[in-house]
Amino acid sequence: TGDTTTGDTTGDATETTTPVEINVSAKVNGNTAYLNEISKKNLEALDGSNAITIDLSTSGQGVNAVSMTKSTLGNLIDAGVQEMTIKLPEASVQVDGTALETLRDAASNSVKLSVVTGAAAKRGAGVAQLAALETLDEPTLAAVTASVNGKDVKNFADGNIRVTLPYAGEENAVVSYVDTAGTLTEVTATTDNGTVLFTAANPGVYAITEAEEAQQFEDVPEGEFYYDAVNWAVKNGITNGTSQTTFSPNMVCNRAQVVTFLWRAEGCPVPSTRTTQFTDLDSNEFYYDAVLWAVENGITNGTSPTTFEPNAPVDRAQVVTLLARTLSGKASGQTNPFTDVNPNEYYYDAMLWAVEDGITNGTGPETFEPLAACNRAQIVTFLYRAYVK
Repeated sequence: TGDTTTGDTTGDATETTTPVEINVSAKVNGNTAYLNEISKKNLEALDGSNAITIDLSTSGQGVNAVSMTKSTLGNLIDAGVQEMTIKLPEASVQVDGTALETLRDAASNSVKLSVVTGAAAKRGAGVAQLAALETLDEPTLAAVTASVNGKDVKNFADGNIRVTLPYAGEENAVVSYVDTAGTLTEVTATTDNGTVLFTAANPGVYAITEAEEAQQFEDVPEGEFYYDAVNWAVKNGITNGTSQTTFSPNMVCNRAQVVTFLWRAEGCPVPSTRTTQFTDLDSNEFYYDAVLWAVENGITNGTSPTTFEPNAPVDRAQVVTLLARTLSGKASGQTNPFTDVNPNEYYYDAMLWAVEDGITNGTGPETFEPLAACNRAQIVTFLYRAYVK
């Protein structure tokens, strides 16, 4: 991808192991399950694992919150827990190690996590948030909150909470964070077997809607080469429009966007680490997990040992290279039809594979234009041809 580094640039990764279920009782009061203390002796069952599951799914209808003591969080962190999953009757909440430490450090007494859906979530929304929700087509709402010592937490620092909820839509889900100013920001979401899993980098209101179809984009006319590809990409949650009515097919993509498209096409795999030595990445951005995954899997190494340059535009050579690395694509005898592609270039084999597999035919009979900027229409078409056709 034009990377200038080789080798491992991910820093010290901590791989999450298979979760171990911890047996702990809870006392239910109203909508909250209050966990009994999880002692260090309870955690001996981890036996080297750094991920736990606490099953409260049978704690009673209406329970949508869990409370635990600061000392319980401290014991979990001291035991090396990097991921805690709590199963509630209507939701699951997965807290990563950084968020656990953030909550532990902020608490003097106890921590409470809750996931409220439907009308109850709407009641907590402000005027600007309600106005933003009016622009969406029949959204399902979820309010994800965390409180310490009875006061709401404003953010999880560099940590994340992942929430799983039932989902009955026919199309893939689109999840947007609605901040107090009414700004909608799409977050990472995966739809699977009647559920939607999304990343909540901040406490607050999240809106869940069904993905739009390409036919609803006024700038994606039927008959264009990218029409079917856009429809496929939107229906499968790989990308959405740039507005409710536009896809912006001619908009040039950047490195963060392309890596995110590939990550979503692969099913949004959870990276094994939450750390990176790239100083230009924001852990709250939509692309963060995608970049971590891409680096872990050798799809990209960044543009230097400390930079990824998420906003740098991508060209055709970079896109076919990223795609070939993702799918382990290799040509098997394809000759080079292009006069503007040197066999010594880093993207040469990827280009041969892409031509052989019908992903691209170049920009002319003898030209590939490797350095030409790649736009949204071209990239989703490459993906569609690689994954579907």
